[in-house]
Amino acid sequence: MSLKKITIALSIAFFISLIAMIYFLYYNPLPNDTEGKIKVEVIKYLMQLMVVVILGSIVAVLFKAEEISRKEKEFQEEKQIEIRNDFMKRLSKFYYKIKFVRRTMRAGGLTTKYGKMPDKLTRDQILLYKNQIEIINEVQLGIEEMKLEIENFNELIFQGVSGNMSKMERYLAKILDEFEITFPLFDINQSISFEQLKCLKEFTDSTKDGDISLFKSNLSNPYYSAIKTLSHPTK
Repeated sequence: MSLKKITIALSIAFFISLIAMIYFLYYNPLPNDTEGKIKVEVIKYLMQLMVVVILGSIVAVLFKAEEISRKEKEFQEEKQIEIRNDFMKRLSKFYYKIKFVRRTMRAGGLTTKYGKMPDKLTRDQILLYKNQIEIINEVQLGIEEMKLEIENFNELIFQGVSGNMSKMERYLAKILDEFEITFPLFDINQSISFEQLKCLKEFTDSTKDGDISLFKSNLSNPYYSAIKTLSHPTK
């Protein structure tokens, strides 16, 4: 039964009891009750009934308030889960885009992973470099935008995430800065060796277990740490 129906029923019972009590106080519906004993008992019963009605109304209101509070809490928890899941989905999409870029550059010879360091970049490698940098730029801007979103949400939901995303964003920014400095040299046909592109070289280098890698410490590890935090938020 809804709170409204319960309130109406209790209100009706209260007013009926009140009217009956007033009637017994001011009139004598029991002429044979010369000593008024029955009248007193009836009034006592009506007063008890009114107390029960009042207490019942209070209890009903408290139960309804608790139910509303519980439903609101459940709604907020579901909303937070939805926000976290969407956040993880977008962050994962950006991370795997970067992994795709890394593998594409490696496949194009822009890496020392396989032992042989490229000498001067060929025209195809320069074009590959430019095309993949555009994707890195898109991801870096996307992560920066997500960092701003964190400021609009409950701090507890994204506790520990902002720092990890800052590492990722700064790491990618360094690769972009190197490109901005270097790429104009290609336009004037100045030869650039792969050795000069230190950020790119590190980005596509090997990340075997035990190796010191900025890619791991500034992108891969922060990503997995952020996902773990979002998957198991602080209560």
